[in-house]
Amino acid sequence: MTQIPTYIRDVLQFDIESNGILSSIPFLVSWIVVIISSFIADYLISKNKLQKISVRKLYTSLSMFTPMCALIFLSYVDCSSPYLGVFFLILGQALNGCSGTGGFFINSHEIAGPFSGILIGIQNMIGTIPGFIGPYIVGHITSNHKLEEWRIVFWLTSFLYCFGCIFYLIFTEVEVQNWAKCDKTQTRPNLDSEKIDLNEMN
Repeated sequence: MTQIPTYIRDVLQFDIESNGILSSIPFLVSWIVVIISSFIADYLISKNKLQKISVRKLYTSLSMFTPMCALIFLSYVDCSSPYLGVFFLILGQALNGCSGTGGFFINSHEIAGPFSGILIGIQNMIGTIPGFIGPYIVGHITSNHKLEEWRIVFWLTSFLYCFGCIFYLIFTEVEVQNWAKCDKTQTRPNLDSEKIDLNEMN
């Protein structure tokens, strides 16, 4: 999604002013969807409309399969239908926000318990890698600024979305994992009883 402005300029052929406005719309819509979908997720779980694991799978599917389909359709949209291309961009980015309101991002807190901060740190570290590698790869593939080149980018991204979502749906857990469980019967040692009399050491 970091390459949206480049795609809008090279393929949909919008001018720089329109490009700036259109590039911001998918993220604005995503912000609105995030707010609304978070309330819906809480409602579904608190009212027992769906099990927690079902909500996690549903939201992750929406956040990954929808952008996947949008990118596939987008790969066949040229400058003759620019607003159709913008529509698919908005659709893909908007529902992508569901991952953070009821999908796999929230799931990290559930499975890692007291170690969720560490897990999310590792997750975010790995997640930032495409942010700085992606532009180099896209720039190399789309060196001639043609739709056929962007089609390769979109299909490759769609494959990653599909693989990630299927992997998550197979291995989803919503309970604290054994490796993250702490023995609550253990107490912290009494540090006062272990203090060393420095005077005796002198």
